Amino acid sequence: MSHIWGSKSRWRAKYLEVTPKAANSRQLVDEDHSILSSNLAALRNLPAAIQTATLRAIHWREHGLSQRRPVDRFLAFWFALESLALAVYKHAPDLGISVDAGAEYTTKAQRKERKNELIRAIIDEELSSDPIRAAMRAYFEGVISLRRRCEGALRAMLGDADARIAWLYDPAPDAKSPSNLRSKIVHNALSAREVNAAFDVPETADKVAALAKEVISRTVHRAWNGKPMPLVRRQVTATFRMDQLFGTATPVGDFRMTLALLARKGVL
Repeated sequence: MSHIWGSKSRWRAKYLEVTPKAANSRQLVDEDHSILSSNLAALRNLPAAIQTATLRAIHWREHGLSQRRPVDRFLAFWFALESLALAVYKHAPDLGISVDAGAEYTTKAQRKERKNELIRAIIDEELSSDPIRAAMRAYFEGVISLRRRCEGALRAMLGDADARIAWLYDPAPDAKSPSNLRSKIVHNALSAREVNAAFDVPETADKVAALAKEVISRTVHRAWNGKPMPLVRRQVTATFRMDQLFGTATPVGDFRMTLALLARKGVL
């Protein structure tokens, strides 16, 4: 009507229709309860501070899975990963692991000198080309050194040769690393549209989510230094009727396969 008469109008939704998502669940069996009991026992065997950090990481990862916007998903997964890595670094002696590549720097004065060397190296590298970036890197990598602590914890969990650690914290200005993505969101105040134009946010979020899940599992089961994780095997029974698939009347019996095989086949 407003278009016909050339007048202004305002439309406001009065009612909201909510369509529930299809349930994605299956019936729990005794094997599931056994796996859950084993995981809970392993979690309770961790130091209290690591238990809290692990539960917090699980919360943030689950929160990310419930989000629809890629930027929100990425930030939640990043919080899950980084918060647990920092806790593992802080409480490494209680876990019986070494997280400091520079363990030879034992005294406070030596640790301070090590930081000074790192700050001087950053300033020499970037001051002439980008003073602001040089100052930010010197502060966050040399003074606060969140990155160094996270890297140390991740090396202890994933192994020194794991390429995902370098990918996470690649400091190159044009790198599509998760740390650069986080910086663009948090420090550069870019909009979601600008961030999505510069990064493949959905793919990055999925990779960080998978890494956060692995780090949580390694912490719970104390699978340090890239130690192979125990493979969870469940029996899945499925029935396929050929008459439903191909329009014939030839039924096919049940078969069994493990989740690992389904994953390799691309089903899961």
